[in-house]
Amino acid sequence: MKRSVAAVLAVVLVGIGVGLAAILVHRDERVAGSSNAPAIAFIGDIQPGSDLCVTGRRVPAGTAVLRTVIGTYGRPSARLSAELTGAGRAVAQAPAAERRNGVTDFVLEPEVRAERRNVRVCISNASPARVALAGLPSQDPKLPGTPAFSWYVAGERSGASLVPKVIDRGGAARGGGSAWFVVACLILLGAGVGALAWVARGVRE
Repeated sequence: MKRSVAAVLAVVLVGIGVGLAAILVHRDERVAGSSNAPAIAFIGDIQPGSDLCVTGRRVPAGTAVLRTVIGTYGRPSARLSAELTGAGRAVAQAPAAERRNGVTDFVLEPEVRAERRNVRVCISNASPARVALAGLPSQDPKLPGTPAFSWYVAGERSGASLVPKVIDRGGAARGGGSAWFVVACLILLGAGVGALAWVARGVRE
């Protein structure tokens, strides 16, 4: 009985180890922060040759990409650019390029290395037709809504790169990658504890 229980325990522990290894080597985009405004509706149009600007934005350190959601009214793409300014100076920009309908990225130059606050974000429309910007509508029809902005770091990060931040912040690190990493580790840890409890019960019996 004890030998069979030990074999089961070994299989469970190996499975947990394989699962943790898969999490650590998995690579994914990493969110640095967001405007906390889901893209549930289109909140305004950017007319041809015009721009839409919002102020008071916080841009996290390491930001290299601004992601948002646009609507091109049936066209496959729109020619848009983005500019970030703070204290009257340019922080970063994304040159005019064709942006696809739906979720679209603005690759910022240069990368925002240090956190910036009270940043003005402008998206300019160089297309011959209007473009809609998605976000969270305001409850007051006289006030504009909040654009759905997400800030991403450059490239991809592995689960292993999140370990120091998770330890430092007790699992409360910013970024979407940290969330799934913590949840997955907790699930595997719970499975391990459950397996050990089951084995201990079998040994006692």
